[in-house]
Amino acid sequence: MPTLSDQEAVPIEPDELDRMLQRTLARSACVSTRRRRRRFAFAGVVSAVTVLTAVTAVVMTPTGAPPSVHAQTPSTVTGSAWKLVSDVSASWQVLPGPGVGNGLPTAQLTCPSTTTCYALRVTADAAPSSSAPGSPPDDEIETTTNGGQSWTPVTLPVAVTGSRLACVAAAVCSLLGVGAGGGSVFLQTTDGGRTWTSGPGPTALTSGDFVGGLVCSATTRCTAIAMPHLVAAGGGGIMSFVTSDGGKGWSQASLPAGLNGVPDGFTCTPYGDCVVVGSDKGFPGGEAGAAYSRDGGTTWRASTMPEGTGNLHAVSCSGSFCIASSLVSTSSTTVRTILTSSDGGATWSDVTATGLASDVMPFTTSFSCATNTQCWTAGTAPAPGGANAVQIGDAQGLLAQTVDGGQTWQADQLPSAVHAVMAVSCPTATDCYALAVVGSANALGVGLLAEHG
Repeated sequence: MPTLSDQEAVPIEPDELDRMLQRTLARSACVSTRRRRRRFAFAGVVSAVTVLTAVTAVVMTPTGAPPSVHAQTPSTVTGSAWKLVSDVSASWQVLPGPGVGNGLPTAQLTCPSTTTCYALRVTADAAPSSSAPGSPPDDEIETTTNGGQSWTPVTLPVAVTGSRLACVAAAVCSLLGVGAGGGSVFLQTTDGGRTWTSGPGPTALTSGDFVGGLVCSATTRCTAIAMPHLVAAGGGGIMSFVTSDGGKGWSQASLPAGLNGVPDGFTCTPYGDCVVVGSDKGFPGGEAGAAYSRDGGTTWRASTMPEGTGNLHAVSCSGSFCIASSLVSTSSTTVRTILTSSDGGATWSDVTATGLASDVMPFTTSFSCATNTQCWTAGTAPAPGGANAVQIGDAQGLLAQTVDGGQTWQADQLPSAVHAVMAVSCPTATDCYALAVVGSANALGVGLLAEHG
C-alpha cells in the first residue's frame, strides 16, 4: 500500500497556498471567538448566581433578628474631621462655673437623618415656668433640616419640663414630660415640629418625676423610663412605661431593685431589646446597676456586671452589641472604664481600651453606635494636672471613635473653642453630629459639631 512518502508531490500554486492559509486563519478566529463567548457567558452566569445568592441572603435574613455581633472588624481607627457648624440658640447660653456639671444645660441631641437634628434642653425636677413664675425655664426644642447651618425654635402646645424626645423619622417625633398642671404630657408631631398633638401621659408620672429616657420604634409604640422624685435621697423606684397605641394607653413596670440610683443611660433596639444603666445608690459612691428587657420594656431583669464596677453612665446598643462607661469617683479624680455586652445587656465585661484617657470627666459622656463595632463617645478631656473640677471655659471637649467594638479608640482634634461635648448622635456610620459647649471663657454657648465621611 503506497504511503504518503511514496506518492508524487503535487505542486501548489502560490496564490492557492495563500488562499488556504487565509481560510485556516479565519476558521481559527471563529473558533476562538466562540470559545471566548462561551467563557464570557459562563462568567456572566457565575456573576449572576453570585449576585442572586447575595440578594437572596439579604432578603431571606429574618427582619426580626438582630445582626450578628462584631460582623465588621476593621483593623485600625482612622481620624475624622469634626467641624463647628452653628450655634444652636442664644437662649442656650452657658455660664462657666466650678465642676463640669455646674452651668451645663441637660441636653439631648437626636438626629434621625443625615440633615435633620433636634436639640432638646431639659429643665429637670421643676414645674413649668408658666405655672410657677421664677422657676427654671420650660424645656426647649430647636431643629435643623440642613445639617446645622440654621436652626428653628419648635413651639410646643403646652409647657413641659423633665422631658425626653424620640424620633422615628426626620419629621416624626414624640415627647414625654411633666406639664404645667403636674401631670405627664405626651406630644407627637408628624411634620417636623410645626404642629403637635397633645394628650396625657402615664398617670403614675407626676410633678417632681424625671423622664430618664424615651425610645420609639414606631409612631404608635414607645418605651420610657422615669425616676420618681429625683431629689429624694438615695433615689429608687425606677419605672418603665410602654404604649402601643400612640399614647392612648400605657402599661407600667418596675425595674429590678439593683438599679436604685438615677438612670443615667437608656436605649432600645428596633427588635425590642432595651437596656437601662445607672447605679445601685446614685452617683458618687455607688456600684453599677443595670437592667435589660426583651419585650420592649414590659418586663425587666437585672444585668450581670463585673464585680467592683462603678456607676454606669451612658449606653448605646446596635443589634445585640452594647457599650457603656463606668465611672469611679475618688477625692482627686474620676476614672472611666469601658464595658461591653454581646447579649443585649444581659451580661457585661470589662474592656481593656486603648487610646482613651481613663480620667475623662463625668456627666458629659454619651455614646452613639452606628453599627455593632463602630461607636462614638463624647465628653470632656482631662484638665491639666488631672483635676476634674475646673472652669468649663478652660476645659477641652472630647470626641473619640472605635471601629472594633471598644477595644481601640482614637480621639479627634476638635476646634479649640469646644470646651465640652454633651451629646453625640450618628444617623449613619459616616455622618455624626455632636452638641457642644463652645465659645470663649466669658461667653459660652451651645454649638453643633458635624463629621461626614
